Amino acid sequence: MKQIKKTNQKWKLSFMLPLAGLMAMTMGFASPAFARPDLQVRVWVDANSVHKNTNNTYNFTIRGQLKNVGNSDYVSRRNQQVLFLHQVGRSNHITNWHFSRLNRGQVMKVHVPVINQPGGEFVPSYELALSFDPDIYLDKNPANDDHNRHNNQATLSNRTLSNAFARARRTITVRPAGVRPGVIRPNIISPKVFNPKIKTKPDLITQVINAQSGLILVKNIGLATARPSHLFILCSRIKSHYRGNACVNPGLRLPNFITRYNGFSLRIPALRSGASYRVNLWGRGAIPVSAKVPDTYAIRLSIDWDKQIAESNEGNNLTRLNFTFRDIITPRPVGVRPGVISGKKPDLVPVIRGSNPFKLKFKVKNQGRATAGASKLAVRCKKLGYRGPGGGCPNSPALARYSDASLPGFLVFTVPSLRAGQVYTASLPAKGLKWLKSKYKFTVKADASRVVAESNERNNVKSMVRRR
Repeated sequence: MKQIKKTNQKWKLSFMLPLAGLMAMTMGFASPAFARPDLQVRVWVDANSVHKNTNNTYNFTIRGQLKNVGNSDYVSRRNQQVLFLHQVGRSNHITNWHFSRLNRGQVMKVHVPVINQPGGEFVPSYELALSFDPDIYLDKNPANDDHNRHNNQATLSNRTLSNAFARARRTITVRPAGVRPGVIRPNIISPKVFNPKIKTKPDLITQVINAQSGLILVKNIGLATARPSHLFILCSRIKSHYRGNACVNPGLRLPNFITRYNGFSLRIPALRSGASYRVNLWGRGAIPVSAKVPDTYAIRLSIDWDKQIAESNEGNNLTRLNFTFRDIITPRPVGVRPGVISGKKPDLVPVIRGSNPFKLKFKVKNQGRATAGASKLAVRCKKLGYRGPGGGCPNSPALARYSDASLPGFLVFTVPSLRAGQVYTASLPAKGLKWLKSKYKFTVKADASRVVAESNERNNVKSMVRRR
């Protein structure tokens, strides 16, 4: 009997020890099973910095912070992550900050002054966002794998800025002439730009216009002409069952694909100071649409990647973006019209009947079977027989705010969300326009920025000719 009792006590002890260890881990007495960093972004306006100028513009300071709220240190290489600030909806990249380490609980604080910002309807929104190298989850370094990707960006809305402007009481002297309204002074961000030895050099950057459609701009923000350069595109898949990190299908031969670097190199023509060049990443000159599959992509854009141009700022040539492509065109079944994808989706089309182009009133209808999100409607006017610059149609200063760099020659404005069957009439300021007696052709594009996944993508453009 004594021998049996001793054996039972050993069995109880061997059972209770693992259970006690599990309870200790659950209650916090043991080290966590997974130690992972978590980078959190915040942005706000410094209330004490908001001042009103004598010309009814405002000066203020944007402040932000990047904090590691995870349970381990973030350790990485310098060029694998970047914190950047840009204007929402205007593709205006302002500045960025590089870092390589952020310990647990550590905070990195940033700030950018803004001067001579107009109020009213011209107040923009700002976004402070964190961008990673596309291959950061494949570098076998768990110390730089961000645990939560949902807190990597924060927005300072135009409503918050407008409320801060309304509370500003103090009026200060206007800054010296030569600083454009609403533009952040470059010497605050990068004093090297104003160095007399390099101020006449070009400066190439890339701006993302529409990530879903792959539309970007290569722009020369320097003070001199940039000769032809090359844009390098490195594309990876973040969440995929595909073995490998290239975005193109295996075995697909492309003329601009560099096998050695596993990326694409596109030639960019010479750009004068302030000029830009439009590039479609998913077009004929880059990654073909047939190469895309439903997945989450990470793209790294590097302008002048082969360092052939001496620029005033070599630190702003790299841009990163992530987006998810969900729709893929499959072989259509019998009985389905060309260009129509089965399933309940919206379908935005311009409505010619009832539109009054000379009063700048245009209609768009959702004839699909689902609600369409907010989109862009673009309109272009051309006088038939006119051969001069522009389209030959009348213009006014009130229409300048409807121009968009991604759609040159078009007037672009926002269409709200439309239910199935709903029609929306968009009106532009037509006061002061003097139409000459002639024939005019109006081209109307629904969902011009291609942000709505529609059942039919081929009926978004319509044209009409009207005599005045």
